Amino acid sequence: MARIYPPPYESVYRTEDKVLMSHLAVDVQDRMRAFGVDVSDEFKDLPEHISAELEFLRYLYLLGEEDALDEAKSFLEDHLLQWVPQFCECVRANSRVDFYREVCALLPEFLKEEFETLR
Repeated sequence: MARIYPPPYESVYRTEDKVLMSHLAVDVQDRMRAFGVDVSDEFKDLPEHISAELEFLRYLYLLGEEDALDEAKSFLEDHLLQWVPQFCECVRANSRVDFYREVCALLPEFLKEEFETLR
């Protein structure tokens, strides 16, 4: 039986047709560029990939400026909190790797707590 690998892309979880690089991905890319960030050519993936979105959030925290922290709160609310819990549930149900199941058990709650802290 084939294993199901949860796609790590926001558009898959938030658009009806599940097409990659939807308007949501474009919004992520625009937000990144507004802070001087772009996905590295070495990354070879989309800006809506979970690792790219989390890395952008980390970058905003590292900036530590008021506008960056405001963007972090907005980005959590508009993007990460809208799809990461569903992605994590898929990983927990389908992964054979304990590490990924454990990370996905913690990540949604961590993101919620970060959002509350920024409010």
